[in-house]
Amino acid sequence: MTLVELGTYLISQGIGTTLDVDVFLGKMPATPDVAVALFEYGSLPAQPNLSGGGASPGTLIRYEFPRIQILVRGVKDDYSGPWTVAKNARKAMLAIQNQTLSGTYYISALPENGPFFLRRDTNDRVEFAANYQVEKAES
Repeated sequence: MTLVELGTYLISQGIGTTLDVDVFLGKMPATPDVAVALFEYGSLPAQPNLSGGGASPGTLIRYEFPRIQILVRGVKDDYSGPWTVAKNARKAMLAIQNQTLSGTYYISALPENGPFFLRRDTNDRVEFAANYQVEKAES
């Protein structure tokens, strides 16, 4: 659910237009050229709900800490386009502060690094990536 929540949020912030059209979850397809993909990778352990405070009644997890990578790709030989989208995605992620996204409470989504050049793919399309540490209620 985290990828859906964040993907939907990024679209609402002008990063891409539609899930599975130019914003993808857990994959980066060969087309379209200009695309954004979100991936989950190793997270910190979840915080258990020991006292019942801060979480929904009956919930065993108070907060979870997924790590997300946002990958941005542009058209052939375009360096500045995907870099700009990656920077705008970082601004959008930094704006997540104590708010509800798609029904789930998010505390923060902090960058672990700035957007960095990842590679040129086999079609000479430039890719940038950035990693984020998220703190949120269980989805």
